[in-house]
Amino acid sequence: MNTPSSLLNLVRSGLVVLGFFATALLFAASIGEPAPAFTLTDLAGKTHQLSDFKGKTVVLEWTNPECPFVRKHYAASGNLPAIQKDATADGVVWLLINSSAPGTPGDIDAATVKAWLTQNHVAATAYLLDRDGKVGKAYGAKTTPHLFVLNAEGVLVYQGAIDSKRSADAKDIVGAENYVKSALAARRRARVAADRRRLVRELMPRVVRLRAGQPAAGARVGLLREQRRPVRRDAALVVALQRAAGQLRARLLLAPQLLVRLPGQHKGALVGRGELASSAERKGCITARAPRHRREGH
Repeated sequence: MNTPSSLLNLVRSGLVVLGFFATALLFAASIGEPAPAFTLTDLAGKTHQLSDFKGKTVVLEWTNPECPFVRKHYAASGNLPAIQKDATADGVVWLLINSSAPGTPGDIDAATVKAWLTQNHVAATAYLLDRDGKVGKAYGAKTTPHLFVLNAEGVLVYQGAIDSKRSADAKDIVGAENYVKSALAARRRARVAADRRRLVRELMPRVVRLRAGQPAAGARVGLLREQRRPVRRDAALVVALQRAAGQLRARLLLAPQLLVRLPGQHKGALVGRGELASSAERKGCITARAPRHRREGH
């Protein structure tokens, strides 16, 4: 039978948990808005600022090597290291962030973390320490792994779970919809579209000059600057170039929006298939915050 004092303690614990998530929602970064700036240090004491990576796609991954959901995507499968390897090879900056406060679960010494990075073939750009939890609160990081994707302009375009399966079983990775891969693929398509638009801007004035019959300097005209391939000016070339430019311009007018809108995502929060596992399911994988927030679980 519950005594009044035990019921009071239960209510207090519930209020602490509710306050934790209310704070995360209140200060969470929003989809379509500039990502909060930050400065953190890595395991070697080197300082990294988000502004250092301006012009690049950036992935922020909140992690805790002791969390079973993190182990699912690292030691048990190699899933996240493989994604990191492909992403960084494509120019993406991938930052691991540990927001565990000193003395809390997930607060691991540098030597152990370095061994974990090596053993799991982690291909992230850096492993950053957020001991006071300020960056975690600014982004609304709730659990581990919790991922955020920023475009080259520093705008948050995705935040949430890595995939559609909420279990800690590595077998469930097969067949799961990987939201982070989808977000990065969308950024890649947006980058290609931007390159095409730039090429059209460079080519169109030359097409107009050719169409108007203006004389070119010399017998050859370097229309394709990037390929550095000179082509002869003749009627067939003018017609072909006009047609190609028109088709490309029409395609670009139909280009999709740059912000990633995945199934189940609305106003920066994931629901339905993209929902993060609950605190009970995650067995203590809640991201550690500032010391004043008591951490539940292991």
